[in-house]
This record gives sequence, C-alpha cells and structure tokens, in this order.
Amino acid sequence: MSTFADSLANVLTISALVAIFVTLRRNNRSPRFKLWMLGWAIIWVHFVLTLLPDRMSSGFRALVSSIQIAALGVAGLAFLVSVTVVIDQPRWRRMLLLTLTPLICIFALALGYGYTPRVPLEILGSLIYLVALVAFIVRFRQASVYVICMASVMIGFGGLGVYRVHVGDFMGGFYSMLLAQFAMCAVLTLRAFPTWTAGVVVTFIGFVSWSAVWGVWAYMPWVVQSIGPANDLFNLPKLLVAFGMIMTELER
Repeated sequence: MSTFADSLANVLTISALVAIFVTLRRNNRSPRFKLWMLGWAIIWVHFVLTLLPDRMSSGFRALVSSIQIAALGVAGLAFLVSVTVVIDQPRWRRMLLLTLTPLICIFALALGYGYTPRVPLEILGSLIYLVALVAFIVRFRQASVYVICMASVMIGFGGLGVYRVHVGDFMGGFYSMLLAQFAMCAVLTLRAFPTWTAGVVVTFIGFVSWSAVWGVWAYMPWVVQSIGPANDLFNLPKLLVAFGMIMTELER
C-alpha cells in the first residue's frame, strides 16, 4: 500500500505535467490536445484521491474507489479517441465519448461498491468492447488488411477481458480493458502522426509500457505484490507518455 509521501509525490508530479499542458494549450486548441489535457486532468484526480485519509465511512470509501477506477478508464478513453481518425469529426468523437464514458463509469461503480454479479458485468464489459468495435468497422466501412487486423485484435482483447469477468476476476477484467485501451493508443499514435519524431516515438514507447503494466496487473498480480503496487516502476510509463506528448507539441 502506497504511503502518503509516495501519493503526494505522484500528485505533485502530475500537477506539474497538467500545468505544462495548460500552458501549452494557449498555442494549440486542437481537439487532440484538448483530449490530452483532459486525460491528464482526470489522471490527476485519480492521484489526488489517494491523499484522502483511510478513516472514512465504508460508503464514502466505496465512492472514492469507484471514482479512482473510473478515472483510469475514462482517461484511457480520452487518450484513445485523441489518436483515432475521428478526432477531427465532432459527431463521431462525441458519440464515442458520450457512449463509452457512462458504461465505463457504471462498471467502475459496480467494482467500487462490490456489486459483482457475473452476468450483468459480462454484458456491460461486452457492450464496451462492442461499441468500440462497431464504431471502428462502421467508420472504415471497406475491408482492408488494417481493418481486419485491428478488428481481430479488438475482438481478442475483448474476449480476454470478458473471460476474466466470467471467471470472477472482476478487477482483472477492468485491467484487461485498460490493457486494450493503451495498447491501441500505442498503435494508433504511430498512425496518427505520419512523421515519427522523437516525441511521437517516446509517446509510443510510453503507451506500450503502460499497456504492459496493465497486463501485469490483470494477468500476473503476484508480480505486482512482489514488487509492490507503489513501486516507481509502475509510474515510469505514464511519465514517458506525458513527456512524449509534450515533446510532440513542442516539435509542432
């Protein structure tokens, strides 16, 4: 369990990153950069909540836990939409955000409050993957090697995530969703930026590392326990992503 000092250090680091994004926003008001800033603001909320004292009512503790879980999923969604082809298409962008955000939050509320009936959560998890898959296929319409490969990967990730819920590992199912989100972010980052500058490469490496972290949390929890959940090794990927995004903006 992380100490207050560890939590405070994380909050201060993310606060500095958010401040940099707010400053850079003066010169870039594109939808992509707004989603980057939104994603990091949500991550900041996640870490700020770790500063709350342990002595609180069970109901309030469950609410805080739900918000923390939801923050990870919604931030990942913001990053993912920012590098998709719909970033410059307001209707599609809003549809994805307004459809998937409530589903992720409902899943997080169920986990936070310990409401874990298997079938409803299986359906909810399937809906999250299905909405993303349908939006991807409808957007491209024509089959290609890229579309088939990406759809296959999405189906594979979705199947793994729903299976974790099916066997009763509900948090593992959520971590599987985060794994899928950040792995897709890594691939789509390279596609979103034709010129692979240093900032783009660092962002890509950061997303790959971040997805690997969620993979470890989902499928090798004993590794997390042996290393320690508060180990700085798990925070390095998010810093790489943030610095990569900042570098990309400065290169622009």
